[in-house]
Amino acid sequence: MYRKTTIFSLSFTTVCVMVVYFDLNVLCADTFSKYSGMILGDNLYVIKFKEVTELQCSYTCFANRDCCALSYNKYMKNCLIDTSKTCCPPNETAIGWDTLFRDNFDAYPKDCGDLKGASGVYTLSHDGESCGYKVYCDMETDGGGWTVFQHRIDGTLDFYKNWDEYENGFGDVNKEFWLGNDKLHKLTSLNTYTLRVVLHDFDNETRYAQYQSFTIGDAASKYKISLNSYSGDAGDSLTYSNNMPFTTYDQNNNPPSNYGNCAVFFHGAWWHLRCTHSNLNGGYLAGEHQSFADGVNWFTWRGFHYSYKSTRMMIRRQ
Repeated sequence: MYRKTTIFSLSFTTVCVMVVYFDLNVLCADTFSKYSGMILGDNLYVIKFKEVTELQCSYTCFANRDCCALSYNKYMKNCLIDTSKTCCPPNETAIGWDTLFRDNFDAYPKDCGDLKGASGVYTLSHDGESCGYKVYCDMETDGGGWTVFQHRIDGTLDFYKNWDEYENGFGDVNKEFWLGNDKLHKLTSLNTYTLRVVLHDFDNETRYAQYQSFTIGDAASKYKISLNSYSGDAGDSLTYSNNMPFTTYDQNNNPPSNYGNCAVFFHGAWWHLRCTHSNLNGGYLAGEHQSFADGVNWFTWRGFHYSYKSTRMMIRRQ
């Protein structure tokens, strides 16, 4: 077992000095926790220094705002600093090593609206305490800042998943994925968010539907969807689902229906009523199909017998 102690700090205006031994104070406007007998896990962002003092090691990390933790071995005089911004406390034991972990490290944005730069994969932490999770940020559409929570592009990933998988998320954020209902709830409970649904068909046409306000309820509500104020050119196929809980093939939360479990009948987990005007997690049926409403469908654009080439559902903080 490791020993964790919090090391408090004092604030100085011009210089920050970390006193030599880990059981003494850190002189700066940060606090650290000590993990005795623990070493940082290796990753691409861990930098190693040899033949340095504890003071040199500490200051090297302290002077780098991306450094969230450091490990030092006073016998070998080896120093490790982690600039990965993951800021996960160490979990590897090692004789002779001690680790300092920056408690109030605030490297992660809460959503893509906190970022600047190109579209791509970033790490978020909605609570400022977890080790973060990967998301895809759309930094181009309508000024950017969109946190993508659903993406389908080629049908390589089967979206016919169970409740736990939709709750926790699945897939690859570089390709096809569902971010997770639990994350969606935590994100949309922090601020007011706008939802944008982007649809691409096999004729290379793109349309969108936007909802000015969008929230997902907690697990007790079965991740109920709430939205309003549609705009766009794809038509409004989601207001029909407003205030509905989420349904999967193994958890039927839709109101009584002639179709029974709508997620089973229409092969797609969704906020079903009786049952749906949209089914973006449905089967990837690649364009026109004979079956009814069981593809990647958005009724108000191309009806219940057309499955889109790609879809993207994303939110942006107002």
